[in-house]
Amino acid sequence: LTACGQPAMSGPTPRKHTSQEEEEIVMSTLRRLLHAIDCGDYSTYCELCDADLTSFEPEARGMLIEGLTFHKFYFDNAQSNTPGSSQSTVAHPKFTLLGADH
Repeated sequence: LTACGQPAMSGPTPRKHTSQEEEEIVMSTLRRLLHAIDCGDYSTYCELCDADLTSFEPEARGMLIEGLTFHKFYFDNAQSNTPGSSQSTVAHPKFTLLGADH
């Protein structure tokens, strides 16, 4: 039994992703997030963002934004949430994966 009293899982250990696979997972998730924003898909946006996120947004004039409520306002009040009405592009993605395995 595990520390939580659940039966220990048996079977093969999941395979670790290569750095290239991890980078593609990040880019794929970023594309989904940008598509959700462009299309006004708040449900997908919430699926991909932590409910406790913090950010500094130009519209907030330097104030720290906490949570998704501020972003919900913009999804609800966008001029047009139809696919193709806006398009986001990532021209030269560059990021560093962090964690114990990197």
